[in-house]
Amino acid sequence: MISWFDENAYVCSYSTGQISHMLIRFLLILIAGIFLNHSLFSQAYFTSKASGRWNSTSTWKLESGISAAGVPGATDSVVILNSHKVTVDSLHQCLSLSVRQSAALILDSITSFLTVINNLSLTDGSSVSVSSGNLTVSGNSTISLSTLTQTGGIVSIVGLVNASNTSFTTGNTIIDIQSGIFNTIGGLSLSAITRPAELRIGTGLANVVGALITFGGGAKVRFTGDGSLVLAGLVTMTNTNFVAGNGRVVYVGIPGANQNVASLNYNRLVITGIGAGTKVISGTVNVSDTLTLLSDTLQINSGSLTMANNSCIIRTAGKILSAPNFAGQVDLIYNNVQRDTTGPELPVNLQTLRNFTIANAGGIALNANAYVNQKLFLTAGELDTRNNILFIRNSQGGVTDDPAVEQIAGYVNGVIERSIGVSAGIRLFPFGTGTVRRSFELNYTTAPSAAGSLQVRYVNSAADQQSGLPITEGTVKLISATPFYWRANAVGGLSGGTYSLQLTAQNITGIQDFQSLRILKRTGDGAPWQLDGIAGVNTGSNISPVVARTGMSGFSDFTIGVNESTTTSINDIITRNSIRIYPNPLPNGGILHLEMKDEQGQKCSMVMMDLQGREVYRQSWIGTGNDYQLSLPSYLPSGIYKVMISQGKLLSTHSLKLQ
Repeated sequence: MISWFDENAYVCSYSTGQISHMLIRFLLILIAGIFLNHSLFSQAYFTSKASGRWNSTSTWKLESGISAAGVPGATDSVVILNSHKVTVDSLHQCLSLSVRQSAALILDSITSFLTVINNLSLTDGSSVSVSSGNLTVSGNSTISLSTLTQTGGIVSIVGLVNASNTSFTTGNTIIDIQSGIFNTIGGLSLSAITRPAELRIGTGLANVVGALITFGGGAKVRFTGDGSLVLAGLVTMTNTNFVAGNGRVVYVGIPGANQNVASLNYNRLVITGIGAGTKVISGTVNVSDTLTLLSDTLQINSGSLTMANNSCIIRTAGKILSAPNFAGQVDLIYNNVQRDTTGPELPVNLQTLRNFTIANAGGIALNANAYVNQKLFLTAGELDTRNNILFIRNSQGGVTDDPAVEQIAGYVNGVIERSIGVSAGIRLFPFGTGTVRRSFELNYTTAPSAAGSLQVRYVNSAADQQSGLPITEGTVKLISATPFYWRANAVGGLSGGTYSLQLTAQNITGIQDFQSLRILKRTGDGAPWQLDGIAGVNTGSNISPVVARTGMSGFSDFTIGVNESTTTSINDIITRNSIRIYPNPLPNGGILHLEMKDEQGQKCSMVMMDLQGREVYRQSWIGTGNDYQLSLPSYLPSGIYKVMISQGKLLSTHSLKLQ
């Protein structure tokens, strides 16, 4: 089973459009460069007379024509025969090349470059071996009872490659891409009745533009490693002719055109392209390891797509138009850079989705409920549940880490419902907003008496109908609450047990002593905030505190209480310096009541600022010693504002919610 990190490495190496551009680019280079200033008629005809270097006169016999250099050039036809081995170690060209009678052509250095302007022919047990350098053929290539083997380098053939085997008894016809890059623009035909005529792919990359066709039971495409076969045309092949191994088949198509996905059993199947083309399944397609939707669209027409048990779907910039069949559990990974929405690849069956990974920098929005049975990986970006629910069905708790959630840089915006069994341990609810974590981490120190679920939502605004403050615990006097809270409800029979709770409040402003922060709890809207359990040891910092409490039981609303001496910022919501503003929240365009006992005749002012620190409204008056009613403009948008009251100097700061 491939991990998403391995597949992502492949995506980085051959990203969206690169595969298609690579094929088109090398074709244009060949057309522009190969035919420039070359006659199509041979001046000389060479055969080999001994093994040796291409650029050595002792290697060649001039059979006809004229050659000043004594070695084959761009306008010369060449035949290597009689088991001779000819090595290309520098830049050379010839008009046509035939390798016969167990002879061999070798390219083995970074300076090995050979261009065949017309056709290449391998017959009679001959071979071409490329471990480095470049072999380019602008015409057709015929391979019969011979081998073309790559352990590196690049082989590029513009015309049709025809690999055939008519023998019933001896000899193989093999194109073996152990490593390196093999390109054919004119298509590939494999034909054999019994003896092999095969394209074998180890760790290399084979690009086929044009048709890939197999004839007969001996004709096969066989993966011997985890390499890639990139297809940009029609594929005519059955499972009799295909051995998926650990390989990857990439359908890149032709820009703007549709491409049929062959009815095969794939290991890894990749859908990509640089145009608006659709990849169409009209037969039976099975994927045992990974389906990667790199770009473009996959459409299941009259056929079927089945994902094997423990397989994986990776969705980058591509999409699928209808749901696959799931033969068991499947992993689902999102790793695009743009914001996206889940589609039919998200299983609807409660048991099907095993691991769920969000590595999507732009964020992912759910189009339906998601049921994660094993583990949620939040690597990057927001998982927005919208009007849906993220169900985490792994009911186990962890001793030091949550076995069901791994949070690196991502977060959830919306509703999480977690199954909780009758066991102690940590369960994390990894909420956030923007790049800010607002996690709710529950640690059952005494296991619940009855299993069930806990549904939690993070609310990024002040709780309404607040009451019960101030609250005193020891030397700490809690006079206000942070402008966000968590709403937790036990469902499905969950009851009993005691727990510790940690609330994360990254990027909070104005806290002077995070150790004095306390977790507050209430039973519902309008109920008073109160303390439950015992204050734990807070960690983090004033900017990013993690507030802890132990010995708690039952569920309701939770927030963080702020000590009277700890803050001078937006989190100070109720009373400062005997000044009170109300109602709070205030209807947009309403009347703000201000209670303050100022000196008569003194100039007073109220300044409103948004959360970015920008002044949005100012009002001044001369004090009369009475309370005041201030009309606020209706153009101010709903939200949280910082209200500062001054009388020669700053007297108080409040948080005001307009709704």
